[in-house]
This record gives sequence, C-alpha cells and structure tokens, in this order.
Amino acid sequence: MTDELYGALDVGTTSCKFVVVSGEGEVKASASSEYETKYPKPGWAEQNPTDWIVAVKECLRAVGKQTLSKIAALSVDAPAHTIVFLDENDQPLRPSLIWEDQRASEEAEAIRAEDGDLIQSICYNQVKPIFGLPQLMWVMKNDSQTWKRTAKLTFIKDFVRGFLTGSVEYTDPADPIGTLFFDVNKKDWSDYLCDKYGIDKEKLPDIRQATSIGGEVSKKASNETMLPEGIPVKVGTIDVATDHLASGAVETGDLMIKVSTVGVLSIVVDKPLQRTVNYTIPVREKWISKSNTLYAGASYKWVRRLFSEESYESMDALAAQSPEGSNGLLFHPYLGGEASPYWSSQMRGAFHGVSSTTSRSDVFRSVLEGVAFSLRDSLSEFGDPPIGHGVIVGGAARSDLWCQIIADVLQVEVSRVRHSDAAYGSAMIAASADELLGDLIKRWVITEKSFSPNRRTTYGDMFEKYRKIASFLASLMSK
Repeated sequence: MTDELYGALDVGTTSCKFVVVSGEGEVKASASSEYETKYPKPGWAEQNPTDWIVAVKECLRAVGKQTLSKIAALSVDAPAHTIVFLDENDQPLRPSLIWEDQRASEEAEAIRAEDGDLIQSICYNQVKPIFGLPQLMWVMKNDSQTWKRTAKLTFIKDFVRGFLTGSVEYTDPADPIGTLFFDVNKKDWSDYLCDKYGIDKEKLPDIRQATSIGGEVSKKASNETMLPEGIPVKVGTIDVATDHLASGAVETGDLMIKVSTVGVLSIVVDKPLQRTVNYTIPVREKWISKSNTLYAGASYKWVRRLFSEESYESMDALAAQSPEGSNGLLFHPYLGGEASPYWSSQMRGAFHGVSSTTSRSDVFRSVLEGVAFSLRDSLSEFGDPPIGHGVIVGGAARSDLWCQIIADVLQVEVSRVRHSDAAYGSAMIAASADELLGDLIKRWVITEKSFSPNRRTTYGDMFEKYRKIASFLASLMSK
C-alpha cells in the first residue's frame, strides 16, 4: 500500500484543490483552480456547476500525466447539501444555490411552521434557508421550467464524481442529512416528506458509505483529464467531515476550529445536538455538530484591503504590538449578517471603543480578537458538551498570534497539524481500502505545534461586553 499514490479533489467554496498523497501520508503534488460565486441579489449566492468541472480539469492537468498514472484511487469532497439539478443526460440545468444563499427564507419559515418538529426528529437538523428542502421549494416556485426538466438531483461531490465515472447514482449519508428530507434512523429518503413536498424519490441517489467505491474513471474522463481509465473513485463525503479526518479530530469531545473565509466550530459527539447543524462523519458512526460565524478570515481580508497592507504576516507583526484587548477596541465581524447564534442577515459589523489614540496595530489585533469572540459566541449553540482538545485549521492556523488568541478566548488547548485541509482528509478516504480509516488517521496526522490557554487572560470580561454589544446590534438591525 505504501508504494501507491492516492488522489483527492476538494471542490471548495472558492476553488478546487487536488492533492496527491503517498500511502505514508506525504503530499507528493498539489494544484488549485479558482471559480466564481455570483451574487445576483442581496442574500443570494450561486455557482455554475460547469465551472467546477473546468477547475477539476485544470487541477488534474497541472499535476501532470506522470504523477496521475501512479494513482491507485480517488475521492472527492465538497461543501454540504448543495443541490445540483440535472437533466436526463446528467447535464446541469441551472446555477446551484450554495450553502451561503439565504433566498429561501420564506420557504424555510413555512416548512418550519408545518413540519419543523418532525424534521428535527428524523433529520436531526432545524429548518434553515441554507438547507436543501427550502432551496428546492424556492426553485419549484420561481423556476418551474427547470423543475419540470429535472431528471435527477445530486450534490457537488457526486456531480464531480459523475463527471469522472459517468454515474451520479450514489451519495454518502452526510449530504442527504442537510436536505431535510432524509430519515437518519432509516438511512433512506423520507417517504412522508418526499411525498408531501413533491419530490420523486426516483430522482434521488442511493446511499453508500463514504469509503465505498462509487465508480471508476471512464474512458471519456480519462481523455479529458489524463487520469488512467479504471481508477476506482470513492463515494466521498462533505468537506467539514474530511476536515475532521485531516485534523485528527475524530474522538468524542474533539473540537475543530476552522478559520478560513468563514469560521466553523464543529465538535465530535456520539449523538446529534439540538441547536446546531449535525452531520455524520465516516469514523465509528460518530457525529459532528457544527456552528459557524460568517465573516472570519473574510474580516481580516477586508481590513487588509482597507489599509492596503502588504501581507498577512506584516499585519500579524503589527497586531502583536498591540496589547491583549487592543487598547479597548472591540470589533464585531458582521460584515454581511451572522449565522450562529443570531441567524440574522440584517446584522452589520462595528468597531466599539475607537479613540484618538487608536492605532493601526489596535485595529488589526481587534479584528483577530473579534473573530475569536464570534467563535466563542457561536460555541454557545452547543450547550455544554465536554470539550477535550481543539485543532485549528484554515488560514488562521498559519498565524501563531491568531492561534494563541483563539486558545485564550475559548480557554481550550489547541494545536496545529502538518496537513489540515479537506483535500488531505479526502485522500484518507481514497487510501482507506486496505485498512481501517481510524488507523490511517493515527499514522497520517502529525501535530506541529500546540497552544495552551492563558488562564489569567482578561478576555472573559471582554467577551461579556462583546455579547452585550452583539445583542444590541441584533435588535437594532431587526427594526
């Protein structure tokens, strides 16, 4: 097994990444290609499925035929429960509403009033406009011609796997859970909800485990990508699950803290929690409960652009010159609304405590702290589960300063691992045929550095002030 290579495609929110990994977990090659998210109206966010395929081809060609010829298996991951509408030839019919699209708010309210409790009991998730059923109802109502022509419904990772194999027949359990019409206990689509909301089960994929084989690279895909024909392609799973695999956060109580464009907190639990978003993870039948803040890395990127700063490293160096608490400056990162725990598209960000002595260093540090406070605020959605250890992934993991701030604000020991992106976790699924996935995680995951929380920090008092201001902003913007 150790002489073979394994490939993984992470079809993310802003780009596709392809990695090639050895049987010992060493990254041998990688490539990425970006694509566009369109925002036709406020609260709308959509992508063209054909753009994902273009990016996949670019990534594979960039790695080259010599490396691709050594790949023994592939896997694909992508953001959860984005529905792709296909015609009878498996061609996309319209742009897909991605996870940040809020246009189905009215549909979500109607579904919640009618079947919210039932959906919570069988799907283990609350009804929100970002999930599949409300978005599907929006398309039925506002794009009826597409719905009439729809022969199949699939998800991003399965659509990409379909390009590689010629079949979109399968999906794993994690994506369907986010549709809100999947019965978790029966491990099948809900007859009642599908019938009630006019969804033909014949249009839906069959359920297989993430580590199962979902097909083989077709001759057509081989000609277009330089991948050898016949390579097995695993069913795969959603990106937050492969993030957990890559970070090694797979035991009950493990907390993964992902700070990229958005901020995500997800904790491994034995059974779903009530107030959070819940998905399965392909390890020992564990669950991950997830909450998120919308503008994490996006806030640091925004302030970098605002001040025309040369690099994030230079911003960190300046931020380190400001003391804990940023000399009284508090930042709330609600640049276009907020998810957990406010679920408001109307909230907007703010700086509080600006004075004539406020410096650039204070501003930069306050953004780092504000995102950390937002993560802690989001943590309240979990109730009070036992948290053992945290792992930071995403762009923030490269910043020692930000890692330490997050550890201090959350009061959790956190670590940074060698490879923590979703594609690396997806490569684990590709490589998992000959050994248990849990055993492979133990071999591949290597901790680079740990950050212990300062127990004497003043962040506790600052967070209380942060929450009071956040509640005020929520009420102010709702009027």
